[in-house]
Parts: sequence; C-alpha cells; structure tokens
Amino acid sequence: MELRPPTLLVTCVAGLISGAASMAADEYISIKSQQDIEKNALDMEARELKCHPEPELQKLKNFYIQRGLQHALAEKVTKQLTAHNALDAHTRDEIGISNRTLARPLLAAAPSVGSLFPLIAIIVLSESYLDKGIMVVGIISLGLMVVLASYVGGVCIWRGSVRVMIWGIIAMLFSSLGRFII
Repeated sequence: MELRPPTLLVTCVAGLISGAASMAADEYISIKSQQDIEKNALDMEARELKCHPEPELQKLKNFYIQRGLQHALAEKVTKQLTAHNALDAHTRDEIGISNRTLARPLLAAAPSVGSLFPLIAIIVLSESYLDKGIMVVGIISLGLMVVLASYVGGVCIWRGSVRVMIWGIIAMLFSSLGRFII
C-alpha cells in the first residue's frame, strides 16, 4: 500500500470532520426542534385530557365521524380506544403523533458517519483509481446510508436513495467545477 500525500489526507480528514460534524449537528438540531414541538403537543394534549375529558372525547368522536364512521360506531371506537390509552388515541388521531413517528435526533444524525467511506477509499485505492474511486465510493455510501436510514424510519428505501444519490452527484459535479475555475 502506497502512502498518500499528507496534504490529501489532512484535507480529507479536515473535510470529513467538518462536513460530518456540520451535517450531524444540523440534522440533530433540526430533529431535536421537531421533538420539542412534539413533546409540547403531547403535554398540551395530556393537560386537555385531564382538565376537559368530555369535550376531548367529543372532539375525537367527531374526528372519527368526519373520517366516515357512523355516529354510534364512532362513539364505541372512541370509548374503546380512550379506555385503553386516551393520550395515545388523541395524539395519534388528532395531531398525528405516534411512537412510530416520533422524532429521533440521534438516529437522524447517524447517517453522517457515511463520510468515513471516502476517507477509507483515499487510504486504500491506488493513485490511478483515486479520483473516480472516491466519487463511486461517495455515491454508493450516500445510497447505503439512506437505505439504512429509510429502513429504520420505515419509508421507501429506493426513492430516498436514488434522490440522495442524484443530488450527491450534482453536488460533486458542482464542487469539482472549482478546480477548473481556480
């Protein structure tokens, strides 16, 4: 294995650290803000259920009627769901928050570690394959990180992966224009 020029490795490590840290921090902060909003909504719904249980039951029943249930069935569903877990029923059906959809900041920030793969490519690939190899590894690692995040998040794996890989290619092409300008 041949040694890389120190400038290339230092530049790559600096870019890796700053880029990954920036992306991870951005994702964490964004999702953490979403989590704070969700927590506030859950707390508010819990207070409303505690202070005004009957109007809250009526609101949920009306929600089910608007979704197409007959009055008697909507009342039965409302009573059964709220007897089991009133807060869960209200937050899921009134405001669209469930345990499955709750924001998870650390999980959102985790894919930023995918930037390690291009660094490994720089260390492992021979000089003749370096330019194209880093791009290929970068694109594949983008796709793999999105596949993992999509799988964990329960969303369509392929659509997100293709979208991120295409935008990754566009970003790489745009970034590579800099070397022609300078």
